[in-house]
Amino acid sequence: MASAESPSPEPSLYVPALVIALAILVCVVLALAALHFILKKLCGTNPQARAGVDQRILALLPVQTYNKNFKFLPSGSNECSVCLSGIEEGMKIRILPNCCHLFHVQCIDEWLSSHSNCPFCRSEIVAGSPLTPDEDLHPV
Repeated sequence: MASAESPSPEPSLYVPALVIALAILVCVVLALAALHFILKKLCGTNPQARAGVDQRILALLPVQTYNKNFKFLPSGSNECSVCLSGIEEGMKIRILPNCCHLFHVQCIDEWLSSHSNCPFCRSEIVAGSPLTPDEDLHPV
């Protein structure tokens, strides 16, 4: 009995398809790299946008002892949005002047060392941010 061998496909038939697939892959990678650099250029890092609050201004923001009877605070504002821990009676807090959100002193001081906005609502800490020590601390 003669065994019928199936003819194996010629390797030369797969080469054009492989070349086309690799060319498409290279084009996609190059397009993504170009898009990355374009977006990085357009949305680039502005040194002032990343600058935190000046330490002299931070020292002007009052530190208070938390009391559940603060009348001007929004309801349910007994959690620090930076560390997500509760704020309990007697803890030292800072209340931001523009939005009245409150935070543990250590948490908000660390946040404000690299940001100039509220970590909860993103409003500027004071008018005219990025902050400089010569500006007033009046809310917008």
